[in-house]
Amino acid sequence: MSMKAKEKKTPPSKTTKSGVATKKAKTVATTKKTVRKAAAVVDFKTAIAETEQHTPSTQPKKKINWLVIAWAVVLLLALYYFRGQFVVALVNGQPIFRSALVRELERQSGQQVLDTLILKTTIMQEAAKQKVSVTPAEVDEEIVKLEETFKNRGQDLESALAVQGMSKEDLKEQMMLQKLVEKMVDQTVEVSDDEVKAYMEENKAFLPKDAKPEELKTEIKSQLEQQKKTAKIQEWVTKLKDEAKIEHWLFK
Repeated sequence: MSMKAKEKKTPPSKTTKSGVATKKAKTVATTKKTVRKAAAVVDFKTAIAETEQHTPSTQPKKKINWLVIAWAVVLLLALYYFRGQFVVALVNGQPIFRSALVRELERQSGQQVLDTLILKTTIMQEAAKQKVSVTPAEVDEEIVKLEETFKNRGQDLESALAVQGMSKEDLKEQMMLQKLVEKMVDQTVEVSDDEVKAYMEENKAFLPKDAKPEELKTEIKSQLEQQKKTAKIQEWVTKLKDEAKIEHWLFK
């Protein structure tokens, strides 16, 4: 007999199969238990997340409230600081608003102020076109002359300006415009002796009795020259304004 024939097949042990089956059963049970735990953990975390989403948070509300309060304080301070931009006066606690003041000013003198602004603009445009300018030194020189004139009369320039509701800066602006016009307008004028004599005859009742004739004639001639220059300037200004393209959207 061959060796293969002599070998006997050993049947599988029942104990071995049973052990393997028991281990498998334990492994499966352990795996299921682990899965259940993992599922429980996931469900717990999900529940916490949902609770956090639905639970109102007080911290953001506190931030928003403080932000609103801060903006309110800033707004109140701004209103107080710029109160003159909205309310110009209080009468027994009742406010007079700036808009009411503007409407009243427009009603009383709006047309006159607008005409002044239009005239100023046309003069500045013409000066730029002709490349004419006036230096601050030239304006200051004219102001000094005016101050001397008022001083010789026993008056004060500042007081005279205050009576007219003007400041020195307003005067300087007017003087600058006047000097611009004088440079752009030919002011060559002539006054004859006959014109001086005729003026003296017509106004002899108003002339000073103790004035010397020659000094009086010189002064009258200077006045007549200034009148002619003023008339010439006025004619030029009127022509400049008439030739300008002006569109009125207010006070038509």
